[in-house]
Amino acid sequence: MTAYTVEEFDSELQFQLAAAGGRLLSYINTNAVELHRRLGSYPCPDHRIPNCRRAMHAAMRGADEVRTAPPSGTGSSLTIRYRLPR
Repeated sequence: MTAYTVEEFDSELQFQLAAAGGRLLSYINTNAVELHRRLGSYPCPDHRIPNCRRAMHAAMRGADEVRTAPPSGTGSSLTIRYRLPR
């Protein structure tokens, strides 16, 4: 498996945000597992969920909100609602 970087996850997330904005949505909910699967297989022993979560948090702006988060802060259940337009 490719070792996906924060930048690669961010690029995919930005693509999704732009596509949703083009559809005139007011928000999208993005889950770490779903975002990871867009780049490559998950689950797998060599996953990059930490990089995925970093990219998701870094993309947050004022009105965005964490909808679900793992209790430990390190799991894959992170879901963020990104408000549109950006």
